[in-house]
Amino acid sequence: MTEFTAPEIGGQHFSAPVKSLPFPSAKELVQALQAKKIGREWRTFCPAHDDRKTPNLSVSEGNEGRALFVCRAGCDRDTVFNAVKDKVPWLFENANNGASQPKRERKLVRQVEYHIRDIRGDIVATHVRLEFDDSSKSMPWRPAGIQTPALPLYRIEYSGDWEDDAWVILCEGEKPTDALANHGWRALGTVALVAQPWR
Repeated sequence: MTEFTAPEIGGQHFSAPVKSLPFPSAKELVQALQAKKIGREWRTFCPAHDDRKTPNLSVSEGNEGRALFVCRAGCDRDTVFNAVKDKVPWLFENANNGASQPKRERKLVRQVEYHIRDIRGDIVATHVRLEFDDSSKSMPWRPAGIQTPALPLYRIEYSGDWEDDAWVILCEGEKPTDALANHGWRALGTVALVAQPWR
């Protein structure tokens, strides 16, 4: 058994000391969840939300065979971890043979909310960025389990005032989109971790 490595919602995995709980290897996890290999990762349905049509749980292999995973629909990492543990509990039966280690609670140091609006300006979803004192972060969606590929581009509500032949910069994520927009650039941002068509 190897140490659980917590993934970040943006698709980048990191080894922040948020959890010291041993965790199954990637091979053990994909076999238990019956995940299918797609490119360099495995995909299966996320147990943290009603995931029936699109397999949103991405599993990959980290250093020393560690299981790295993230919900591509935006579920909070701790919610995903607990849901996976509940779904395949036998992988954790021998995980705590040693003395338990005191766990340090993370402290929230910053919270930013990005409102995703449709072309009319109505809010359809909110992406919350939570930053903690251990340099980790979490980015849950409201409402939880929302299908992000169906969401409009971030800041699409401003595009109605732009000329038809105007240059537009397409960014990945809300933070860089806001940074460019604050400097006067016409910018839109993707909010999903998969390619999505222009709408």
